[in-house]
Amino acid sequence: MKKILGVVTLAILVCAVLVGCSGGSTVAPAWADREELVYNVTDTKTKETLGTMTVVNERRPEDKTLNGKNYDADGRTTVDVRMGEITVKTVFLTRQYEVIASQKTRTEGENVTVTNTYHSGKYYYYSVNGGEEKKLKTGSTGYTDSEYIYNYIRCYDLSSTSPASVKIADAATGTVKTVTTQRVSVKKLAVPYPSGEKEVDCYAVAVALSDTPSGSAIYAWYTPDSADYNLSGRSISPSKKFPVKMVENNITYTLTSMSVK
Repeated sequence: MKKILGVVTLAILVCAVLVGCSGGSTVAPAWADREELVYNVTDTKTKETLGTMTVVNERRPEDKTLNGKNYDADGRTTVDVRMGEITVKTVFLTRQYEVIASQKTRTEGENVTVTNTYHSGKYYYYSVNGGEEKKLKTGSTGYTDSEYIYNYIRCYDLSSTSPASVKIADAATGTVKTVTTQRVSVKKLAVPYPSGEKEVDCYAVAVALSDTPSGSAIYAWYTPDSADYNLSGRSISPSKKFPVKMVENNITYTLTSMSVK
């Protein structure tokens, strides 16, 4: 169960990996004005259903506040993980697809833990349950929050991703770590488009800690960057490069539905 909640830990680290050192890659919009993705969360070995994860991405959000502060944000993402009596809801405010502030609320029974973070200059600031504010030095670029991984990856050209690295600020451990990412293979997966399920050759991206011991890599599979696999709504930009499946050691996330506006 602990690793499930960490979904948003090593996994989401991946996102910024591509931004920091991808060697000239250009960020581009990867979702419509509002996009909702729902995942089934299962035990990788037993296939037992553990819960759900819902991800909502918004471009140009009306609400740009977190923890009572207003930010110059152009994006807002909410990741809501629910497994039995445990829920973890994380809200990110972003600017040009980089996290500038976040709020994570973890609830288990009557126990509630709220972690607030923001990035300013070369530092990542964080506090837990309104306690003392602490900071970690990350540098002004090439970093990401430890729980925003799968989204940020989508903003880059996955067909030519090469090994890259990025610093990850982790409020849970009070450390800054480095992760690397690499596109490794292609796998045919069932993608649940609203008009009907399609079998699609999806790109796999592997992410691992660069520090020793590095442990096992995590994997995420994305649909190709092609109009044939996009999903359009009322907004000008379509949603594309959907993360269809993510495997984090003993936890697997499988996309079950998606919609855009």
